[in-house]
Amino acid sequence: MRDSEIPHNKKIAAIRQVRNEKNIPQKIELELHIKSSSNDNLLFDGIITKLCNLSKLEYIQDKKDGALSFMVRTTELFIPLGDTINKEDEIKKLTADLDYYKGFKLSVEKKLSNEKFVSGAPAQVVENEKKKLSDAEQKITSITEQLKSLV
Repeated sequence: MRDSEIPHNKKIAAIRQVRNEKNIPQKIELELHIKSSSNDNLLFDGIITKLCNLSKLEYIQDKKDGALSFMVRTTELFIPLGDTINKEDEIKKLTADLDYYKGFKLSVEKKLSNEKFVSGAPAQVVENEKKKLSDAEQKITSITEQLKSLV
C-alpha cells in the first residue's frame, strides 16, 4: 500500500476524532473533502459516508477555504464546520496547540544541532528525531492554516 493511499479505517478514525475534539454530535451531518491524489481508493466511500454521517464526500484538487483541515498520513482532508463550533474557543485551543508544537520543534532542533548527540546516538535515534521535526513542522503548518480559516 502506498503512503498516499489511506485505509478506510484511518479516515473513519480521523473523522470521529474531529467530531470528538470539536464536540460535534454524530447526528449532525458533515461534509468531507479529500485532496485528491492518483492513488485514491474510492471502494469504501459509501461505508465511510454511512459510518461518519456525511452528507457529502468529495475529492478536490485544491485546499477548501473556511474548512478545518487535518492530515491522515500524507493526505489532507477538509471538513467545513460552519456554525457547528465556537470560533473563539477553537482559536484559543489552536493557539495553545501551536505554541506547544513550536516549543516541541525548538527542542528537537536543539537536540539535532548538538553535534555530540548526533555523532554519538545510533542512526535510528537520529532518524526518529528528524521524523519528529518533520511531523512538528507539518502540524505547525496545519494549525496555522486552521487558524487562518477561522479568522
